[in-house]
Amino acid sequence: MELVVVGKLINTHGLKGEVKVKSDFERKELVFKKGKKVIIDDTEFTIKNYKEYKGVDLLQFEGYIHINDIEQYKGYLVYIDRDKLDLKDGDYLYADLIGMKVVNNKGTYGSIVDYTNNINPLLEVNYDNKTYYIPLKSDFIESVSVKENKIYVSDRIEELII
Repeated sequence: MELVVVGKLINTHGLKGEVKVKSDFERKELVFKKGKKVIIDDTEFTIKNYKEYKGVDLLQFEGYIHINDIEQYKGYLVYIDRDKLDLKDGDYLYADLIGMKVVNNKGTYGSIVDYTNNINPLLEVNYDNKTYYIPLKSDFIESVSVKENKIYVSDRIEELII
């Protein structure tokens, strides 16, 4: 079982066992839905209800009907078993990109060392002891090959390297 972090349980909400989860996970639609199982502190929870609420994800779990049932998990990370994500062939998570080589027909332009997932996700690349960033949703990236462990980029990549 490979666990993937999908968020952090930051607080409870109301008295009926609902919790607030802060998540910037890029595939929330595969996780936060009725019937999906998540793991918090080695305990498996089945999602009963989900909705977005004031910038956080509001969850309620089956069998947890009161604040006292769930309050002990405040501050814990929320995980899902990667196999339960139902990813299709060719699908990947941003975390899968770490370590990939950035290449094109002219050569190699470093490797991915990290990412940020905000309004426009960025890949952090280390190249020649320098750091530069590639917007993940841009025309700089032509394709991603998980099998080859490479991200193919356009010739315009040189515009990003300072």
